[in-house]
Amino acid sequence: MQLLNKQKLFTEILQEAESIGVSYVMIRHKDSVIRVLNTPSTNEDIDVYISKNTVGLFIEILRKKGFIRFFQKQLYINIESGMKIEIHSGSYTRLPFCDENFFLNSAIRSGGVNYLPDDNLFLILLMHPLDVTGLRGHRKYTQEKECYLLKHKDKIFEDNVKNKIQTWCGLRFYKTISRKLFIDLDSIYRSAYSLKIKALLASEEARYFFFNRCKKRLYELCFYQGRIITVMGIDGSGKTTLIDNISASLHDYLDDSCTKIVYMGFLGGYFLPIEKLSSLYRAIFPRPSIASEDKEIEENPLLYTTSSFKLGLMSFLLALEYLVRNTVIIWYAYFRKKTILLDRSIFDQHTKFSKLKIISFLRRFLVKPDIFIFLKGDTSIFFRRKQEYQISTLKFSQEANLEYLRKNFPLKLNELDANQSLQTVHLQAMDLLSEKLR
Repeated sequence: MQLLNKQKLFTEILQEAESIGVSYVMIRHKDSVIRVLNTPSTNEDIDVYISKNTVGLFIEILRKKGFIRFFQKQLYINIESGMKIEIHSGSYTRLPFCDENFFLNSAIRSGGVNYLPDDNLFLILLMHPLDVTGLRGHRKYTQEKECYLLKHKDKIFEDNVKNKIQTWCGLRFYKTISRKLFIDLDSIYRSAYSLKIKALLASEEARYFFFNRCKKRLYELCFYQGRIITVMGIDGSGKTTLIDNISASLHDYLDDSCTKIVYMGFLGGYFLPIEKLSSLYRAIFPRPSIASEDKEIEENPLLYTTSSFKLGLMSFLLALEYLVRNTVIIWYAYFRKKTILLDRSIFDQHTKFSKLKIISFLRRFLVKPDIFIFLKGDTSIFFRRKQEYQISTLKFSQEANLEYLRKNFPLKLNELDANQSLQTVHLQAMDLLSEKLR
């Protein structure tokens, strides 16, 4: 079913694009596009170049077909079918010498789809992995690119290809890369830095693009930070499941190291000192039985009866934990530039210590998430999923959380119905994140 969906979806997108005048061309070989469409589960995307004037129309088509955009990238994902389409327009980042005319004016038609002619495709596949105007963005040639380049290596001597490489990167660059192409493609990869230096010394255009990207990268390092997303809800609402699904999607579609999950449960296990504190917490405050829970909440809904010693000790332990976890979040979000996925939050209201003065004080100064996703729903259904608390306890906790978040974070709060299927909640969450975190 997924295979048929990808093929059908791809055809529908291109037919609708052509019907409204969208100018496009595939930046991959025809066989590569067909292989991606014929592979049910693959991490590969389909690269398509769109004219600057019609890129907005193409994006609207993708949105109507259920595609969502992933954060800062022009990568659109249809989670249901698994299809990924990366849009390129204007200057091609890894090969900025190529303008719109290079891509669109010489496109050839094959099987109802627009592809690059062999000369231009050869240049893209040869030069793209080297990223001569980037700081360190070179990468190894894939097996598919190797096969194509070795099969068409004589094109390096054709005037059209030769002149373009010399214009972009200089004569010495051309001589080196043409010689190494007939020796070993790995030798081109190993010589990437020396080739980059030759291009920068020989070409004013290459230097212009290089310094522009350096300025952009410096700006990102100074001002861009990772995003902080917290998923909240009562026990049994599916917080951890949704966190895992979001993380898996980001890993599949973006980068294996782009996210970091931080568990924010009160004194939950994270690393050794906190695990010890967790054991101490459980020893001091054993969880009441379900049978006695309702009565306890009626008597004191926000704070169980505790001695002043226990209360002081827990205040210290919770403050310590919050500070430790906040340091972890700052490190990954501000220095590692990762997307942080928080399972629970320091703003949880359903715990017996949520109203402690030290906790209220710390909440004013600790890092606050960019997005709150709260999973709400029928507490009787949540109870059947995870029978740890009484239904009335779960209902009270849900209402307390929503009241607090609606009052303090109305613009950041996003409520999802957790009684829907896991897939529906996952799709809604991904659509929400793609819209909010552009």
